[in-house]
Amino acid sequence: MIEVERKFHLTQKQRQKLLEGAVFLGEKEITDTYFDKLSYALGRRDMWLRERNDSFQLKVPLAQNVREGVDRYNETEDEAEIRTLISLPPGQGLAKDLGMGGFLPICVLKTKRKKYRKDGFIIDLDETTGEGFVYTIAEVELMVDLDEQVENAAARIDSFAREHGLELDASIEGKVLSYLKSRRPEHYRALVEAGVAYG
Repeated sequence: MIEVERKFHLTQKQRQKLLEGAVFLGEKEITDTYFDKLSYALGRRDMWLRERNDSFQLKVPLAQNVREGVDRYNETEDEAEIRTLISLPPGQGLAKDLGMGGFLPICVLKTKRKKYRKDGFIIDLDETTGEGFVYTIAEVELMVDLDEQVENAAARIDSFAREHGLELDASIEGKVLSYLKSRRPEHYRALVEAGVAYG
């Protein structure tokens, strides 16, 4: 599956309008530990390896994002695929082998997520904390099966956002980039130089 999403900072009025008529799907707490090398090898390629509640996931960008501010990633939890994509040979298990391969935790973030569905879209309202860092963000997303469906999904998200009075701001960054900007500026600068972060 391909995840197509756009991020927003909401005013209280925008939040109310966005959630009007939405179906509440539930609330959960997520703990994410993100990994990279000291050279920022994954981040420089806009790849994000995380252990989420004891399961590893890798987000890999699909070519160039079709619209400013709209992210599209292929997510995989398949260990063999993750190893191939991050060039980590088979070993004693991913958790043990990451350290041997030079991968270190770059941050641990805890997120309280409220999930809604409206008009076929998934809306996530997140409050993330970690080491004195606090970040709130909303995401509107669609999941599609094929790369050729991404452009249409991005257009639908933008239309849905405009209908709800949301600003299409391409400079809004996700929780990890915001954390790095706040707590690991050298790491963040490397990602700006690589064209992954906005600066």
